[in-house]
Amino acid sequence: MPDETAPRPAGGGEAPPLDAVDPVLNVFALANGMDLHRDRFDPPDRVLAWFRNGLERLIHLRPATGGTITVDLAAGPWGDRDAGRRVSLGDPVPAADLKARLPEAVEAANALTPPDPPSS
Repeated sequence: MPDETAPRPAGGGEAPPLDAVDPVLNVFALANGMDLHRDRFDPPDRVLAWFRNGLERLIHLRPATGGTITVDLAAGPWGDRDAGRRVSLGDPVPAADLKARLPEAVEAANALTPPDPPSS
């Protein structure tokens, strides 16, 4: 029986890196009480979102070159992402390695604190 969760690329080519990891992201989000947001516009991205210690935490995934995925992390007040802190997990991650790197990304995002408020 075919795997119904496997991506089905148009034209028979390889699936874009984010489509290829969607099944992994679905399971990870469900297992960790996260929301998974999919944006298929150009450029497509995926966002894993959750709350911890009063802050919205995000793992933002974007396609990079050579089938790799850029992993950025953020934490900030809900509804005001500009007021938060954003960092990169480092070099883009090969799609095949993303599953193993997600726990590290969660730990790093949970360690983020919001920037200090501007002094007046």
